[in-house]
Amino acid sequence: MEDRSHPLAMFLPSWVLPRVSFRGMNGYDAAYYGYPWSDAIAADMATMFEKAGYLDRPTGLRLRQEVYEPGGSRDVNTSVEKFLGRPFSSRAFLQARRDSEMIAPGFSQSF
Repeated sequence: MEDRSHPLAMFLPSWVLPRVSFRGMNGYDAAYYGYPWSDAIAADMATMFEKAGYLDRPTGLRLRQEVYEPGGSRDVNTSVEKFLGRPFSSRAFLQARRDSEMIAPGFSQSF
């Protein structure tokens, strides 16, 4: 017999049972998805160093001036866009994911 007594049951599809949930992990979802998102931003920012060289002084100074110095005084998306000179793209992150799957073909994670 199906238990639909949970307060959120009316919002869930009939095949989802409320007892199968992440109870006690409230707020964890944002942190969980924040990690891949920060990896995506870092991968895109790394493309600037890949083009110029990882020890390229002007690129390092631009990172410091556009991202680190403003810190939390402006929106992080604005800082990243100013450093990149273009809007953020997840292309580098997705390419790295594809490359890592080629290294370990038995391991597959898809988003």
